[in-house]
Amino acid sequence: MVLRFFFITFITACFCINSFAQNRSKFIKIRTTLKEDTSLAKLYSKFVKDDSVIRKSSPMTKKTFKANPKVKNWRKLKKDMRIILYLNKAFLDPVKMEKYRNSLPKKKIKKKIAKKVEKQKMKHFSITTSGGMIGISDEDSNTLDMNFLKFSVSYSNKFKKNYNYQIGIATVTFFDLKYSEASEAVSHDGFLPEFNLGISRLFNEKFSLGIGYDYLNYFVLSDASSTKFNLDPKEIHRINIKPSYRLNSIFGLVSSVGYLSGAGNGVDGSLGITASVGKKDKLQGNVALIGYFSSLEVENRKESSSAVVLSFGFMI
Repeated sequence: MVLRFFFITFITACFCINSFAQNRSKFIKIRTTLKEDTSLAKLYSKFVKDDSVIRKSSPMTKKTFKANPKVKNWRKLKKDMRIILYLNKAFLDPVKMEKYRNSLPKKKIKKKIAKKVEKQKMKHFSITTSGGMIGISDEDSNTLDMNFLKFSVSYSNKFKKNYNYQIGIATVTFFDLKYSEASEAVSHDGFLPEFNLGISRLFNEKFSLGIGYDYLNYFVLSDASSTKFNLDPKEIHRINIKPSYRLNSIFGLVSSVGYLSGAGNGVDGSLGITASVGKKDKLQGNVALIGYFSSLEVENRKESSSAVVLSFGFMI
């Protein structure tokens, strides 16, 4: 039931983000200074297909009106006026757009690109809330199921071209712990600290690879008796490799493979999908659904765990 809720929430969030992003990407914006007296209809004719029918009620016309509140008469636009045009991508004529791009001064284009790169923020802060379900089992078929909620803050920055470092702290709480040999579910009292740091390299616009360290909390089934379970988690240290791939401007894939040590030794891995909207140099919203698994040897006994994690966050 809880898994279904997480899945439905994730799909709904992705749908909303996708709809919002598609609505934003439906138009392109052009800033132009008029070289002669003209009208809005003549301006549009320089960019759209000849058979396009554009009315005052068209969404792109409304957006253009809204972006230029000082313009009173769109049939008589004067020379040297600065106009912001919104154009619906569905109406664009590729030949006319190419002609317009070629007409722009090359020095001006380079200057704009350089200015944009200079403006891009190197430093980013992220705030994330995540929750999910964890299941642990051992070789004797004993099981421990629980839910968790985590709040985390992280900071990232570039230290070299295409290289980033990241450091983060988090606090996590576990509740509704259900041990197969116990009659009642219990909850851990309070929040526990967690920590992570790592570096990553961007190979191209889509693929990046990172390596990181995580300090985590883990419940050991061998601490349980026939009637109760020890609510004091053990420390786990994880070194992992994290490949990620951008499918498009909204969706991406994230994964990790790691080695665990501390309370137990073993391996773990994860695979998930992310959705994001917004600009990295301003405010970006993210949602992710991730599946996780691990295999540990604890005090000469084998334990395995799996988890489903849903997270929401913002990066500024």
